Amino acid sequence: MSEAPRSERTPAAVRRAGPGDVPALVKVLARAFDADPFYNWILPQDARRAPSFIGMFELILGRMSDKLCETFATAALDGCVIWKRPGTHKLSVLRQAQLLPSFTRILGIRSIPRGMRLLDHMDRMHARIAPEPHVYLYVLGVDPAQQGRGLGCCNPASSAPIASATASISRPRAPATSRSTNGTASSSDKPPNTPNFRRFGR
Repeated sequence: MSEAPRSERTPAAVRRAGPGDVPALVKVLARAFDADPFYNWILPQDARRAPSFIGMFELILGRMSDKLCETFATAALDGCVIWKRPGTHKLSVLRQAQLLPSFTRILGIRSIPRGMRLLDHMDRMHARIAPEPHVYLYVLGVDPAQQGRGLGCCNPASSAPIASATASISRPRAPATSRSTNGTASSSDKPPNTPNFRRFGR
């Protein structure tokens, strides 16, 4: 979607998300990531996808967001960002075991081995790319109807979720050898999003 002219953008109030916001934010994230290559690889777009896709974001917001500790949303609940504090992005073996029934319900038993290999690959890649303590941009999504307004980017014309959230989190100073400029790390499989994510870390 093309970016809206600067004159058409309006500031968006941002606040910490609460448990009562989860149902609406689940739907927003499901719409936001509907065309995302990563999630489409995990859950192909077929007749069984819709309930599983909703279940995925219910799991992420309900049980994988550190009790919404660093989860922020726009006041209109059309944008959401989840941050992970240093050292909290990796799932321990115990935590993986606790979440296994939920993953099985969402992905199906046959997909679990592939999902475990994916988690292992991501952990190894994360350790190689960002070995120093850092805040991790875990999820950032904006309702497709609101994309292009700058809600997910830090710019002078928009009080964006990501801009307000980063100001509220205590980030460690990145060591001199780090390629990160602000103690943050992020990743995206969608090429159009890459320039935005690079503003906030690796």
